[in-house]
Amino acid sequence: MTSTCPPLQPSGEFCPFDSTVRTVITDTTISIYGWPSLGGVIILDDVEAIDFDFLGLDRLNPPLRRSSPLLSTINQSSDGRTAISNDQDSEDTFCRQLLLLGAKWWDSEFRYSLVSHLEACANGSAPTSRLFGYIDISSEPKPTMREKRWVKVGWPSLSNGGGLWVSEFDTTFAGVDEENNLLPFEEGSARLKLAKTMDERCATLRDHFGGTFYPNVEDYKEGYTFLKSWSKYADQKNDRSDEKIQGEVGPLLTPEETVKKWGESF
Repeated sequence: MTSTCPPLQPSGEFCPFDSTVRTVITDTTISIYGWPSLGGVIILDDVEAIDFDFLGLDRLNPPLRRSSPLLSTINQSSDGRTAISNDQDSEDTFCRQLLLLGAKWWDSEFRYSLVSHLEACANGSAPTSRLFGYIDISSEPKPTMREKRWVKVGWPSLSNGGGLWVSEFDTTFAGVDEENNLLPFEEGSARLKLAKTMDERCATLRDHFGGTFYPNVEDYKEGYTFLKSWSKYADQKNDRSDEKIQGEVGPLLTPEETVKKWGESF
């Protein structure tokens, strides 16, 4: 598998998208990517060590590319720590695991970059209002409730009752829709980084972030997460109302379609 992105456009711009990415590590945060067969991209932001454990990934030496030691078709990269595979069934299983942690299912990498840039503009960390320095984002649809949601999910051990805890809040970078449901400023979301286990995360969500307990994923009824966006859970009760069949503001794009959309932005 190689990147779906051509290295250079006639304008001289390098394509910013790469569908082989698994983990992105910056100075301030870590994100994990999944590439579902249905299209779009599933991304878990603000990843913590607990999330790597839940996903069965090495948290001290995380895979930078789509990889799994369990896949049958593997091409080892030159750095010896990443492997890339075409096994879409395994990738879809990984995507479902990401959703269980509160990951967001974006229409495309392009859409994710756009909303992330809008948030960076709001908090003053973006040097320009133009995406990648040259794309005007003013004509793009505003972030939806699910796109701008702050979400954190915890899964208690069976010895602590099982089930799951969910905390979700509205944010302010794209306008406030739920004034009475904003992230508690006095708590500080970084508090969650102190948890060393899922049980400790669940206790923190319960005690400090108004977490709601659900015995099972299918019991999650009202909210704006992507927890039930895959038919695995909707099918259990012949209820496909939560299944994701289209994007938030448009179709779910394949990586190739994302590159085409980017190329048309010049």
